[in-house]
Amino acid sequence: SGVGNILRAEALFLAGLPPLMPACELDDAGFARLWEALRRMLEDGARDGLVVTPGAPPAPGEDPGKKRAERFCVYGREGLPCPRCGAKVRRQELAGRGLFFCAGCQGVDAVPRVSRKRRKSISAA
Repeated sequence: SGVGNILRAEALFLAGLPPLMPACELDDAGFARLWEALRRMLEDGARDGLVVTPGAPPAPGEDPGKKRAERFCVYGREGLPCPRCGAKVRRQELAGRGLFFCAGCQGVDAVPRVSRKRRKSISAA
């Protein structure tokens, strides 16, 4: 099990990491950013009883985090502007789950496609 769809989307956004990047390609700096984002959101969620992404856009004239859609930067905000760069938040299906992300901030189109060598099969001789 993992942190869940909401925390995954929001932590990757805060860390500026592409949602389709294979974990084996994550460098030390990216790991540190992701770990800090997850740690902070989980700590805040445990204390407050709900997940609110730091920097989530509040509704005009209201306190931040009052409504579910106002608690997140990318999750559930398909087509709305990214709070960081203004580009539209995108959604993509992956294994029956929705990935929410900002292609501009998270460099989605720049994810390298590394060719993986096939492992040699070991045959019993």
